Amino acid sequence: MLTRSRSLLTVLIIIAVIALIWLGHTFLEGEKPDIQITPPLKTIGKTTRTSITVTDRKSGLRSVTVVLKDGAKEHELRSLTFPAKGHIEEKISLEIKPRELGFKDGKAVLEITATDFSIRNNSRTVSLDVTIDTIPPRIYPLWSANYINVGGAGVTRYRLSEDNIRTGVEVNGTRYRGYRTIIDNQPAYVCYFACPILSGREQLKIGIVAEDEGGNRSFVPLSYIIKSKEFRKSVISIDQKFLDQIISEFQERFDAIANVDPVRAFMYINETLRADTDKIISSICRNSSSKKLWEGTFLRMKNGAPMALFGDSRTYVFSGRAIGTSDHLGIDLASTENAAVEAANSGIIAYADYLGIYGNAVIVDHGLGLFSLYGHLSSIQVQKGQSVSKGEIIGRTGMTGFAGGDHLHYSILVEPTFVNPTEWWDPHWIEDNVTGSVTPS
Repeated sequence: MLTRSRSLLTVLIIIAVIALIWLGHTFLEGEKPDIQITPPLKTIGKTTRTSITVTDRKSGLRSVTVVLKDGAKEHELRSLTFPAKGHIEEKISLEIKPRELGFKDGKAVLEITATDFSIRNNSRTVSLDVTIDTIPPRIYPLWSANYINVGGAGVTRYRLSEDNIRTGVEVNGTRYRGYRTIIDNQPAYVCYFACPILSGREQLKIGIVAEDEGGNRSFVPLSYIIKSKEFRKSVISIDQKFLDQIISEFQERFDAIANVDPVRAFMYINETLRADTDKIISSICRNSSSKKLWEGTFLRMKNGAPMALFGDSRTYVFSGRAIGTSDHLGIDLASTENAAVEAANSGIIAYADYLGIYGNAVIVDHGLGLFSLYGHLSSIQVQKGQSVSKGEIIGRTGMTGFAGGDHLHYSILVEPTFVNPTEWWDPHWIEDNVTGSVTPS
């Protein structure tokens, strides 16, 4: 009996010790709640949205308060109390409109305080020094009018009232980055942008945008004149020999069409693979040098006869049935087989590898968002990251990718958008529309 009593007492003591440890760990612990603000907040604009995550994984959260204050006033943005134990995490989404709360532009403090359910009431306060800035940046265009060809490039210059802000030109929601430059010995910005091929059929909204750290945004519409252009339409009849030639290379590279009938494989290449290739090119051409790397007129391939033009609208027909369409976003130039391909202008190799429908391809970054693309090459003689000079041989023509014969597919892009290369072969167009008096910084 005595032994049993001792055993029971031992068990009770162990249970009591475990309970005390648990209670101490849960309610007597000294760990303070964790507070995270995303994105990091330095400036509060006219309307600023931020997210605060408060966590306490031991005793749980008891309360959270968020306060905005300056030397003159204080406003409680959020106050939360959690009556039940075990609430370990709270995500708070805030929309701060300082003007509506009576704050003036200037220095302020965003203060977040969190307390846990420990008996010790562990508390953590995070105080962020912020700047209230509700005034949008001012934009001063330097050109009164822009003449733009449908499918072509546009260039504008402007000044801003502030530095270190996100800026560029928006064309129907597509943003083209603005780059710092010097005009008349004063800081300014230059931005290349594109006029879509379809712009003759839709209303264009083109304007300079500027957004500061507080999210204050300005938009100034550009005065422009669109010069219409008609693009060719063609029907391309495909026979079985051409179909087999086109798809064999892709079936070896892409499992999705390895065992697919030729027509379905062709449709996959023309639609899905074309779209995937465009996404890759768009990603590559979003990262450009902030310096102008090119100079003068862009070179046209020597003795290259044009086989297809920019903007050609194609319908592919097999056995009397249309099996796909595409818009040709470059110029096809044919010379002798394996003809030398020169860099059209100086720049940095942004890509040199296999590139979907373009086969072996090279993309050259000419700076300020301007790129040239060379497709269907039989060989590549440069590497990514390499600097090249105008006229330097970068590869040789071929028929890799979506090509029916040996030729060069040549494209010009302004960031993600293909534009008409013929403009960049024209020294008068470049002088009138691009270079002028701009000297890159």
